[in-house]
Amino acid sequence: MQTPESLFIHEVGHGPAVVLLHGSPSSVAFFEPLVTALQSHRRVLIPELPGYGQSPPLAGPRLFERTQELLEEALRARGVTQAAVVGFSLGSWRALRLALTGRLEVTQVVTLGGFAALAPEHRDALRATADMLQRMPDFTDPAFRRPVALNFMAPAFASAHPEAVSEVEAWLDSTTPAWLSIEALSTANVEDLHPRLGSLRAPLTARVGELDRSTPPAYSERMVAAAPHAVLQRVPGCAHALLLEDREGTVAALRAALDA
Repeated sequence: MQTPESLFIHEVGHGPAVVLLHGSPSSVAFFEPLVTALQSHRRVLIPELPGYGQSPPLAGPRLFERTQELLEEALRARGVTQAAVVGFSLGSWRALRLALTGRLEVTQVVTLGGFAALAPEHRDALRATADMLQRMPDFTDPAFRRPVALNFMAPAFASAHPEAVSEVEAWLDSTTPAWLSIEALSTANVEDLHPRLGSLRAPLTARVGELDRSTPPAYSERMVAAAPHAVLQRVPGCAHALLLEDREGTVAALRAALDA
């Protein structure tokens, strides 16, 4: 049974540790192709972050700081003091902050559709989304579910792969409108990490779809420009959900980055 402040962590494989941090909203199932590719030679840890799956939501201020503390505590309890970290979407900001301010020794950071800060218009959109979510009883309305999913994918891919659209819609079922509202508002006020990126010791690989509307390529470009050991990978024809839209290419790129 989970305690009021705890994280449920899925773990497979053996070898050097790699931590996979999901986005908002997304499911740990998004990482399945990467887990399959890594588990033969890596110890793969995939936390369900607060408010998702089997991890209860948090209460009070310092939402992201407390989440990081819980993650560090859970990893130390498993004997993990050093790890590579892969972050998707909001998970990328968490990965960068963990590498910059955390007690975990981060050996590599890989971001998928990542950001170190948000533009003012993006922050305003998140505040409006948080307000809308507060009035929603659940995520059953197709008029909400489908646009969320379509926003994460390139139109051509979504049209050709309706099963992938359904998979992304199902990400919403791993959380609740109340929690997603809190998380959206916290994200709107997230710290700008760019001033710290010059001190990032871990190599950074920032992979982003050229058609990403959720976290546009400019966010990854700015991260790479600010970090001392960073590589930018732009994926043509793809948007935000790279492990669905560009499964083989993204898995291969991440394996190469993590095994470098």
